[in-house]
Amino acid sequence: EFMIYLLRRADGSLAPASSGTYVDPLGVPRHLELGRFEVDVLDSWKSKRSGAVYPSVWRVKIPLAGIEVVVSSNLANQEMRPADPAGITYWEGSVSARGTKGGGAIDGQGYVELTGYARPLEELR
Repeated sequence: EFMIYLLRRADGSLAPASSGTYVDPLGVPRHLELGRFEVDVLDSWKSKRSGAVYPSVWRVKIPLAGIEVVVSSNLANQEMRPADPAGITYWEGSVSARGTKGGGAIDGQGYVELTGYARPLEELR
């Protein structure tokens, strides 16, 4: 099991606080600093309602654990739009993962939340 969060700066680069956690088969959590994992966007989905372009498929590599998976959204349109125009439009929903761990096949389920794609969060202040 793993959890990763990426904090994007206005220029698109990742903030140093981006990190994650890997839980090994014995249940021991290991902190993953930025640089101990890779996340590459392989595909995206564009909302017809907001115009936002959200990542929808990612390749995640965690060399420490021998993990390489492709994570895909189970449904492209999982965009949440608040009734209040001043609210945050975001994408959240279920994903599936398939790949390898230590050379063996693995698959799994997960959850992704994406903010700041419809408009930068600084504009909301």
